Amino acid sequence: IWEWTATPPESMFATFISGVRRLKNGNTLITDGPSGELLEVTPSKELVWRYVVPVRSIGPYIQGALPTGNQVFKAFHFDPEYSAFSGHDLTPVSAIELNPVTIAEAGPIPESPRGNDSVIAITAFATADLGLNSIDAVVDTGAGFVHFPMFDDGLNSDGLAGDGQYGVLIGAHEDGKRIEYYFEAVDDTAAVIFDPPNPVLSVYRFTVGYSCGNIDGSTTAGNPTDISDLTYLVDFLFAGGSPPVDLTAANIDGQSSGGLPVDISDLTYLVAFVFGGGPAPVCEQSEI
Repeated sequence: IWEWTATPPESMFATFISGVRRLKNGNTLITDGPSGELLEVTPSKELVWRYVVPVRSIGPYIQGALPTGNQVFKAFHFDPEYSAFSGHDLTPVSAIELNPVTIAEAGPIPESPRGNDSVIAITAFATADLGLNSIDAVVDTGAGFVHFPMFDDGLNSDGLAGDGQYGVLIGAHEDGKRIEYYFEAVDDTAAVIFDPPNPVLSVYRFTVGYSCGNIDGSTTAGNPTDISDLTYLVDFLFAGGSPPVDLTAANIDGQSSGGLPVDISDLTYLVAFVFGGGPAPVCEQSEI
């Protein structure tokens, strides 16, 4: 009556368990038991969804791992009105897979460090389902990347001890110093996780002494963005003037065009902010 073949055909083959079931909507639920794959296919042979079971006999897999030993005997489909669901909250809670390490809210302290700051710190929140063995901030201040162990002890601008915020002090640096860094974490299974994922091609960065919207590197009455930044940007874009002191700080609208972080859209955004009460500069994300 009807048949379906995977692409390529040899990607789905089972000599035991497995099965198919026709659903009320006319689609077919397929169980590829040995590989732990479940699929729903339409009568016109279009794949609706594919799910790989992320659990084996000893428990869930770590996210990103290639599952093996996740065999499924057979799968059944239950409609939302199935009586056993009555009185139960079916709202999804979290992923089934174990998360090795999650790193979030990375950045310097102070948020916009200056040359007169006696010390600058790098902090980030880190969690690991399987336990966090160590986390390093790998920092380059101009002489190559160096590992700085991070701690959650309340002593490194990292908030309270045990709150999951890790920090490390990297000393004082003069205005104009460009800092690049990434994180290297190791969980209790000895898995190594990088954030951003592909250093040193992808890193976090900031420049000491400059903040978002401070194109010319100077401030007026403590304001990083003023009319002098506007004239500086006009000179750079149209008259061959000096480039912004820091391209990240000059990416006023937070967008890039053709790979260029600073363009005429930043000038339009800046004019609206300085003269028209437009939104404040947002700049680009620190991860590049």
